[in-house]
Amino acid sequence: MTSATVRGLVGIASLIAAAHAFVIRPWMLTWGSSDVERARPLPGDDIEPNATYVTTRALTIHAPQVAIWPWLVQMGQDRAGFYTHNWVERLLRSGIPDTAVIRPEWQHLEVGDLVRTNRDIGGKPMGWPVAAVEDDRAVVVTSKSMPVGTYAFVIEPIDTETSRLIVRDRARWKWTEMPFAALVYEPLHAYMETGLMKGVKHRAEALQQTAGLRAATEPVTLPARRRA
Repeated sequence: MTSATVRGLVGIASLIAAAHAFVIRPWMLTWGSSDVERARPLPGDDIEPNATYVTTRALTIHAPQVAIWPWLVQMGQDRAGFYTHNWVERLLRSGIPDTAVIRPEWQHLEVGDLVRTNRDIGGKPMGWPVAAVEDDRAVVVTSKSMPVGTYAFVIEPIDTETSRLIVRDRARWKWTEMPFAALVYEPLHAYMETGLMKGVKHRAEALQQTAGLRAATEPVTLPARRRA
């Protein structure tokens, strides 16, 4: 390999690293959110006040809070799933369903409940304990393993027919864990979390269009999500 080839490869690698650091990574961490949304306090911020890692992602949903809330409150491996990329969940054999109905029996959630994230492993339930619930507005769960921190799912109304869904992660990564965080966790988690948000958007908007708000009290089957 000639010195010119080596210099060329180093230059390409430097460009890729710079693009990731200054374009791709900031976009992943702030996907869809505004400067105001990233700066404002949200439920759960006080639970992990010394977070070394914070992401805020958001999207607009053309539905009121009450049409979005039922989908958030029934999340979980043993309930409605997480509305996201099922091929990943099938690959991990997590047993997470892809549900497009609202069930009355899944509409109760309180502090201390476990939002299950996987099948039992070694007889131990896997999941996030619920740290805070604000009816029709916010669910905050905590993670006890890598990364230690919180995930907050917050609905903010824009008007009577439109809302913003904001998801904020606050975590503490050790410096020895940062290579794993940057190379593995960040892209995979961004892919799954934005998929969850799009899944909620699809279901809430379809609910508005096909069934109004009656799904809060009885099951409604929604049309299949169109693939991109």
